[in-house]
Amino acid sequence: MNKQLKFKDGKFKIMVLGDIHERLVIDNTENELKQKDAHKLFEAGVKKLKPDLVVLLGDTCSEYVECEDYTALHKAALERILKPILDAKIPMCYCLGNHEHDAKKEKEIVAAYEMIDAFIGENDESAPGDFNCNL
Repeated sequence: MNKQLKFKDGKFKIMVLGDIHERLVIDNTENELKQKDAHKLFEAGVKKLKPDLVVLLGDTCSEYVECEDYTALHKAALERILKPILDAKIPMCYCLGNHEHDAKKEKEIVAAYEMIDAFIGENDESAPGDFNCNL
């Protein structure tokens, strides 16, 4: 994936997604249908907008599950949730929302995002908060 951000024909398109509120684990038909609807929305956005960058505004997952390896669980959930965007090979960046904060697993969540190749930017630890994405 080319992670270098640049203008195309004098334009740079950003698709912004916020408060997706998906589950870490799909455990019933209702959650599965919600996930399929989200994928349709993401696919339509990618097809119509052809974004150069996708920005996630937080609360991508709004669930906390006690487990041995929360980073691995969160990474798997992100890969499932964001599959249409990942398949399109569009660079992404993110910030954390209140649900990530409420889970009290910010470090593990940041580690999960950083394990996915599509995510760009660096955590600026000199700024207050748990993740500040510098591009």
